[in-house]
Amino acid sequence: MKKRKAINIKIFSSAIITIFSLSEGISLSNNQNSKLDTSEAVANYMKYNNFINLEVPMNLKEISNKENNLAITDLNETSDIKREVLNDFYECDSIEKIYKRQSELENLDLTDEDKIYENCKLSAPLQHFIYEQSIINEIPFDSLMSIIYVETRGNFNSSGQVACNGEGNYDLGLTQQNTVSSLPNFQANYNLSYDDCYNLLKDNDYANVCSAFLGIKEIKKQYPEFNEYEYAGCYNGWLNWRNYSTSCEYVSMFDDAYNNVFTKHHSIEKKKTESNTNKK
Repeated sequence: MKKRKAINIKIFSSAIITIFSLSEGISLSNNQNSKLDTSEAVANYMKYNNFINLEVPMNLKEISNKENNLAITDLNETSDIKREVLNDFYECDSIEKIYKRQSELENLDLTDEDKIYENCKLSAPLQHFIYEQSIINEIPFDSLMSIIYVETRGNFNSSGQVACNGEGNYDLGLTQQNTVSSLPNFQANYNLSYDDCYNLLKDNDYANVCSAFLGIKEIKKQYPEFNEYEYAGCYNGWLNWRNYSTSCEYVSMFDDAYNNVFTKHHSIEKKKTESNTNKK
């Protein structure tokens, strides 16, 4: 979440300036639920910012492992273990829990076939982690995936990267967590030093995602009823995001991802009950 003052509007890509002259800007309706007409802006933005083509149909993979016809005991036992670990998730409200859940997921030996979105570059463990935390925070999984899509220009490769907005103002890692607005919130919630937070948000995708959800919690306080465009706009430009052309363009890119790429999890999902979870 990047809270901005009117005198200090962040330009998240130098190429974004080009698109304004090409698309002649974009105006957003005051009706929050109306669909945005962004096709021209999206086409120009993707052309000049080297978005990867993710328009290939993405088949959603079941969170539990796919059943198969192989009557192999060891394979079935492995599937049961995977299913148990994937279903037994929790809120990562401490750094110890973040490390623990990261280890649990990465030790499952998940493959690309276990990805929720197979063509997305994010690893299967990380996709599942984002999915879990979206359920806990009652935010559609596709919403944060679309935000990451915009933040990384569709490349999902910003882990370890630092974007400079000005002196002492940087965006860090996968979801581009801001050192002015996001890092202090993460520091207060996880009781870590500034340097530890900086390095975690820059290099650890799991901690970075948890920080993103902290920002979304702040947005929920202002807008208890979820609206995808309002949340995306506030994530980039805070409550008065409509006043900023960069934030309006940001929402345009979000709209393209949300309605054309990440389309399987638009509803707010609840954690399954134990009886439903264990059904095969």
